[in-house]
Amino acid sequence: MEILGANALLAGENPEDVIKIIEANTTEEGLSYLKLEETNKMIAEKIRQKCKKRVFDEVDVEVLTFSFDHGELARTDGFNTMVNNYMENNYGKN
Repeated sequence: MEILGANALLAGENPEDVIKIIEANTTEEGLSYLKLEETNKMIAEKIRQKCKKRVFDEVDVEVLTFSFDHGELARTDGFNTMVNNYMENNYGKN
């Protein structure tokens, strides 16, 4: 929860909510305290960057994050394009 809380603070979330995030028992509970859409967007982009580094930037990586309670949280800017390209290349026109 500390990583979620730290990212929430960096994104500009309310410090009182960040404390609640850090003290949360589950990720779903922690996510319920996020108020800014930018927080999830920033986290998705950080995940993308970490994944790209892990594959030595040799694989195209885009990210969609979701939770069972909150549904889709965020997607990186190139996610839709990547999915559309995949569908077109593997299944023809959408």
